[in-house]
Amino acid sequence: MKPPEAARRHAEKAAATSSLARRPGACSRCKRLKMKCVFTNDGNSCSRCSVGGHECLVEGRKPRTPGQREFLLRQIREKNEAISDLLSQLHHTSAMSTPLSISASRMLLSSAEREANGEVLSWMDKRHTATARSSEKACLSYDTSLLEDEDMLSDEEDDEDSADELQLMPSDASQMAHLDDPRLIALPDEGAPLGFIANCALKLNQATVAPNPSFAGLQFGVANHHYFQPSPYADLNLRRIIVEREMLPDILVSGLISPDEGRVLFDVFFEHINPFLSLLDEAIHNAASVLRRCPFLFTVVCAVSSRYYSQRPGLYKLAIHFAKASAASASVDGWKCVEMCQAYLILAAYGVPHRRFEESRSWFYTGVATRLAVELNLNSISALRPSDERHERELLNRYRTWMICCIMDGSMSLEMGKPPICRDEDEILRNSTRWCSESKFRHPLDAELPTLIELIRIIHRFNDSVGSLGPRALQTRNLPSIIEAFQHELRRAVDHYSTAMSGKLRVGMVAYFQQYCRLIIFSFGLRSETTADAPITKPSMYLASCIDAAFSLLRIWKDHLLLTGHMKYAPDFFFVGTGFAGAFLLKLLHPRFVAVLGDEERLQILTLEETLIRILASDTIAADDQHTPRLYAAFLDSFLKNVMSMWITQPQSVQTQS
Repeated sequence: MKPPEAARRHAEKAAATSSLARRPGACSRCKRLKMKCVFTNDGNSCSRCSVGGHECLVEGRKPRTPGQREFLLRQIREKNEAISDLLSQLHHTSAMSTPLSISASRMLLSSAEREANGEVLSWMDKRHTATARSSEKACLSYDTSLLEDEDMLSDEEDDEDSADELQLMPSDASQMAHLDDPRLIALPDEGAPLGFIANCALKLNQATVAPNPSFAGLQFGVANHHYFQPSPYADLNLRRIIVEREMLPDILVSGLISPDEGRVLFDVFFEHINPFLSLLDEAIHNAASVLRRCPFLFTVVCAVSSRYYSQRPGLYKLAIHFAKASAASASVDGWKCVEMCQAYLILAAYGVPHRRFEESRSWFYTGVATRLAVELNLNSISALRPSDERHERELLNRYRTWMICCIMDGSMSLEMGKPPICRDEDEILRNSTRWCSESKFRHPLDAELPTLIELIRIIHRFNDSVGSLGPRALQTRNLPSIIEAFQHELRRAVDHYSTAMSGKLRVGMVAYFQQYCRLIIFSFGLRSETTADAPITKPSMYLASCIDAAFSLLRIWKDHLLLTGHMKYAPDFFFVGTGFAGAFLLKLLHPRFVAVLGDEERLQILTLEETLIRILASDTIAADDQHTPRLYAAFLDSFLKNVMSMWITQPQSVQTQS
């Protein structure tokens, strides 16, 4: 038997050599990049070092000089006044700001919900009438490091960051922003009138010109010498300080969610929501970094994810109001950034419950995000080569955001029957496969983006083709050949990109969208054969194809996507498309189609519709009574009952007419 001391050493050695044991802390390379460190199963190297072929070293914490942290904290307090002076200068340049807030009295909450959230509602009422100074004090007392992952930074690096923060003085702020940084370029092209003026103004600032005393007080527009230069917000380090000092999101300051819940809500987003959107890169978009970059995006991620946070079922009703207020504020104030685009895209994909269609903002948010993306030149290729992993991920983040803008703009325009905003064929869209496959830091969910982009381009070319015919589109003799040609293009596009696709959910999304496009095309053809309210007596050229597309779409939704377990978290589009197919099939049960639709087909439609309504209304799909799938279940159920009542009262008369 081994002595106790030998047994202890043996156990420690076995634990250290275990292949599944995770090393404490992050490796030196991940710490330098300030990115999350994830170890592989062998436990000897993190995933980032393995991909790059680097030696993975986890250094121990260095001994710290006694009292060093206290000394730094004392210096930080002494420098607060200087930082406040810098912030006051920023406020002076934003004198036309329009702060927005929300009134608790306008929220549709029951008495029980108001009582349960009394403290938060009380805070909202006070905030509604609070002064800017009281808001600043609330933010100064908040510690954003509570949102940080423990293994990203060591104590020593926290101290180093604090020391760097001490060096930030008003005279340094303008030197921290680099005009050649591709993340900051948002000026018009030099060939455009405003771009030409901007170029002249930037060169003028480099020259020594005595100002005219009569214009000394002009601080707005092109009269301001810094008008075309990036604001201090453009520098991420300074932006972090500004956010931490006085721009923390109300969803945190109010106490509605805690820092721990913020991290949990981000986990919900990346596990269930981002697989549909593929919008954020978890390597650079953790809860702490998003908060310091864009409080608006932080609020939106937390609010949308709160609907699926089972520990607090009533959280969503309150959180989504904070998101709406943030969206309104961001549209009139603050800086413009990629994260702002992403926040609007998420709000567009996951619409806020509303009573009337005119209250919907999804189409509006998509338009804002797309226009903002163009203004930020996200549709342009950077001339600079990435200098490191973080820089390359930032570039990919820009390209990915632009592609998602175009996909959402295209799908939303199909829903609305309106022309899309993204009409020009830029280099990113034409070579989407390149941007989604070449980089070793590409997102795993990027592979299906080129297919979706190509399908959208095809369906919009079809709409352009039939739209160019004007009122004669439904009567043209060439319509069958046009429809067949675009049907072939859809099939060829999916076959072409199928080898690059992976993952049951993403493959199902592409197949679902393909059938959605087919149904739109064939339903247009069916309209050319029918007259409103008149019985259909002649054989149809498109009816069988319409039924096939609708059945295929619903079967993909039910037998493929639903089985992934993610459909509860799907964007509204996947319920709009499903509702469209379900309503289309129910329309075929109208007595006027009795001559062209057999009893067996009607029975299949009825069976599928009843199953669809039951699934949409179930708790496994609908998160609450206001969730989109349950609302579509109620709509389809009413539609089905209406159609069945027609069969009781009208089929005989319809058959007589036919």
